[in-house]
Amino acid sequence: MGNIIQFPDSRDKHQSEHIFSDQAQEGAEKPSTTPRSKILMEGIIRFVWYATVLCWPLIKWFIALGVVWHTLKILYFWDTPGRHEGWVLFGWFFALTALTYFVSYYKS
Repeated sequence: MGNIIQFPDSRDKHQSEHIFSDQAQEGAEKPSTTPRSKILMEGIIRFVWYATVLCWPLIKWFIALGVVWHTLKILYFWDTPGRHEGWVLFGWFFALTALTYFVSYYKS
């Protein structure tokens, strides 16, 4: 079945308002200790995440086609000395994996 959420009674509402107002007063007394650089970095990462999520279908197709292309190049240049197609493929595959992880698991 599903989860059933019990809503508080009116008696609990007054108690929770009192608790929340006490917490708000305590929070107002403490100055912000978060450095500006951390706030700026979180904002930049959030912007990059939103841009990546919005363009994700196109980015995913582009990188996946790059992985397929470099896999075919590896098969063709298998015994050619001086070619580093394996590392190039590894880079493309790593980018695809890292972006998939970033889009799937990062919570803004």
